[in-house]
Amino acid sequence: MTCFTLARGPRGPHVPRRLSRFAPRRACVLWLGLFAWACAPPPPGRNLILISVDTLRADRLGCYGYERPTSPTIDRLAREGTLFSDASAPSPWTLPSHASMFTGLYPRRNGVTGTRFTMPKDVATLAELLSKYGYATGGVVTNSLLTTNGLDRGFDFHEEVDKGGPHPSATSVRGIEWLQGRDRKRPFFLLLHYIDPHADYGTLEDVREQFVEPYDGPLRGKSEELYAFVEGRLKLDEADGRHLSNLYDGAIRQLDGELEEILTYLEGEGLLEDTLLVLTSDHGEEFLDHGGVLHGLTHFDEVARVPFILRGPGIEAGRRIETPVSLVDLVPTCLGELGFPIPKNLDGLNLRPLLRGTGELPRRRIYFEADLDGSLAGSMIKGKDRAVRDGRFKLHFNERTDEVRLYDLKNDPGETRDVSAEHPGLAQELLEDLRAFLAAGRDVPARTLTEDDLARLRELGYAGEER
Repeated sequence: MTCFTLARGPRGPHVPRRLSRFAPRRACVLWLGLFAWACAPPPPGRNLILISVDTLRADRLGCYGYERPTSPTIDRLAREGTLFSDASAPSPWTLPSHASMFTGLYPRRNGVTGTRFTMPKDVATLAELLSKYGYATGGVVTNSLLTTNGLDRGFDFHEEVDKGGPHPSATSVRGIEWLQGRDRKRPFFLLLHYIDPHADYGTLEDVREQFVEPYDGPLRGKSEELYAFVEGRLKLDEADGRHLSNLYDGAIRQLDGELEEILTYLEGEGLLEDTLLVLTSDHGEEFLDHGGVLHGLTHFDEVARVPFILRGPGIEAGRRIETPVSLVDLVPTCLGELGFPIPKNLDGLNLRPLLRGTGELPRRRIYFEADLDGSLAGSMIKGKDRAVRDGRFKLHFNERTDEVRLYDLKNDPGETRDVSAEHPGLAQELLEDLRAFLAAGRDVPARTLTEDDLARLRELGYAGEER
């Protein structure tokens, strides 16, 4: 596989430069049991498009109850497909969350818990599995973290493009170009990743004026301003938080227009009928909801709750499913919908019984882990929050302070009142279970980050100068 990245400029993509080559190893633990069916022909005409929108809160979309007109295109997808109203990301930041999205394994099990850890070769990605079935696989991404640590494996074509801001990103344009030039004799899997709602919160003026109210404060939605607050060098009040929130809403609306381009193309080409389209996000964003900003530090629902919408052949239109699910369910569900066997070692579940209304999922707990890598030299954000959810209850555990908080999401969806004293037995049980889960992770050798790695992390705000 040849992987490309684009040097960024103020407007649009530039000339690609070669990143790496990857030769898959087949004698691996997670490939066992797959070889017998690896070369079987795929079902005719069934394609897959995975749309991952970086930093997209579910509750900021109209189809999830938001009153502002941020998401007409996404709302259309929800009307034409099935929406999971209670989907959670396993991690509050991009790298581990996408690793789980691509493998069906929690970060603890796929090994990608931080920037210094590369996914082991015995972990199969969705792109690798579909490539084995003869799929053409393309990826267009706007975050350099998706080009590293093994997340680009399995793609015939993988390109990092201009991430936009204040202008729209180049993802839709480049994705359409790939679709136009694809091998039309093969089914395809296309990953489209957008970073538009991520800080800096920048949009074109015609979009901005629809959402941003008059504001005379100092903030412009820049990442460095938000990190200054996290580090205690800047104070924010309610008006500041509202301004940041308005800027973010505008970024979602601009992103939604980019998605309309893709849908218009697919519809014009007659591809929607034969394509399973999945839209989700890696995490949300906080706007002083619990006193903080950005993401990566906590697992409160403003950061953990993400959209999860499926549209395509056999998917019921206009349906809402309330059962709690996780992004680790994405791989087994996509494989199930495409008609392929599902590896038995995955943490995620095939959601087909819920999609078809034929049954319920087995009872399980959902885990949250892998916050920003506090051991990274120059990391500007350090946290040790972990969480586990059992039905209506979610327990947060801070590994650094041993603080435990239990929330009843049914009666307190904002996670404002600790009820651990009212349910001491449950709190203890969940804490023991979470500790056992965290202890069961695999050891992955840490790699040394290069200056190029650190420069990319600084650009994204995940690393900075030591203070």
